[in-house]
Amino acid sequence: MHIGMDWLVIVANRREAAFLQNQAAGSAIKLNSLHVMTIDDEASQQLDINAPVAPPVGIEARKTYYEQTNLEQAKENRFLEKAAVNAQELFKIHSFKNVALIAEPKALGILRQEMGGVIQAATNVEIASDHTMTSVEDLELLLATYRSELRLVG
Repeated sequence: MHIGMDWLVIVANRREAAFLQNQAAGSAIKLNSLHVMTIDDEASQQLDINAPVAPPVGIEARKTYYEQTNLEQAKENRFLEKAAVNAQELFKIHSFKNVALIAEPKALGILRQEMGGVIQAATNVEIASDHTMTSVEDLELLLATYRSELRLVG
């Protein structure tokens, strides 16, 4: 399997996503970052400069572990939904033909579900593993080393 210049490479987990493109010709791999997003970006975008400095006074009921977990999962799901939208936009803007999706298993399932039919059809490579902390050079090596062993979708 050749990862060419018409490939969008998505590396994600439930809190981070990177969108990359191969810039090298032929069978070489030289990944270039197109966009990076983190779950913390969502919080920083919602800052209100007109909000009062002190939090409102009052007593709030303490959330149970189950409720807290559900809130965190919902936040992660919203993040992955936004990542899927970003992937669709980049796919169109850069006229990609193929997608390599590298994500931890839970994120992989959510991204599969949220990505549009065009990207789903173009996803030819999936790696169910979290490589968000892997350097670009090591990702290039991973894709080059396992090129023949990558799971083909379809």
